[in-house]
Amino acid sequence: MSIFKKCSKSFRCGPVKVMVYSYKKGGNVPVKRCIFAIMAAMLLCGCSIKEEPDTLAVSFFDVGKADSFLMTCGGKNLLMDTGTIKDGKKVANRLEDMGVESIDYLMITHFDRDHAGGAAQIIQDFDVKALLRPEYMKESDESAACMAAAEDRGVKVIIITSQTNIQLGSAKLVIHPADKVYENDASNNSSLVTEVFHGNSSLLFTGDIEKERIADIKNELNDAGYDFLKVPHHGKYETMLQELFNWVGAQSAVITSSEKNPEDQETVQALVDAGTMNYMLTRNGEITLESDGGELSFTQK
Repeated sequence: MSIFKKCSKSFRCGPVKVMVYSYKKGGNVPVKRCIFAIMAAMLLCGCSIKEEPDTLAVSFFDVGKADSFLMTCGGKNLLMDTGTIKDGKKVANRLEDMGVESIDYLMITHFDRDHAGGAAQIIQDFDVKALLRPEYMKESDESAACMAAAEDRGVKVIIITSQTNIQLGSAKLVIHPADKVYENDASNNSSLVTEVFHGNSSLLFTGDIEKERIADIKNELNDAGYDFLKVPHHGKYETMLQELFNWVGAQSAVITSSEKNPEDQETVQALVDAGTMNYMLTRNGEITLESDGGELSFTQK
């Protein structure tokens, strides 16, 4: 019979994964002495003791030409956008199916109907701890309903006016707001752009930014590029996209489109030309991205 119960911690030393087990009373193995010996050997080899990150998961819901993603890590969650008004109940039902009872952060990247339309429904149906929104708010029935629901439910509203960092379990989110109101496409270009760093993995979410904001955002972001890209504006082709794709250098991407409103083929070709061979479309079903801090994996329903 083993004196060991279960793995309670794991650490990484280069290519070596060290598993630390708890043990039953009465065992005759000097477990503490073994652990100290392992730690000493690791330090002598120049290894640092670093606990592995929690799994990061992002579910991209199939809501047509609209955005709604659930991000979870370390027992915390963030819902990024909510689709249209008619999508609100669909997203709420999906969250309930996934066992979600409360939402730590509801982020509205911008207030177009295909991103903020279902927000009031989500706020009414779930215990939302905080609402993250850009400073610029397009006047519409959807934005009015969102803010009214937040006030009614006592949701804390955080207006992102400067670079803001949020910790979601072991994942770090860096949120970038627009620093001005753009003359063209003010709402789309006001989108909150979010970097996600998880171990050695990096993800970039771009809302619906268009060529004017794409030209400005590069100086704010990670020079090393990203492993994953949420393609801007449902795959609508922009003259700046090829430059963006080349610079980001992502191996994988997701486009939120529908059969009725598919992505532009010029956008797909630009991804391929940039070396992004693994691109997935939400119109083919819900997509789940998982990161272990080193590699990304994808599944699609």
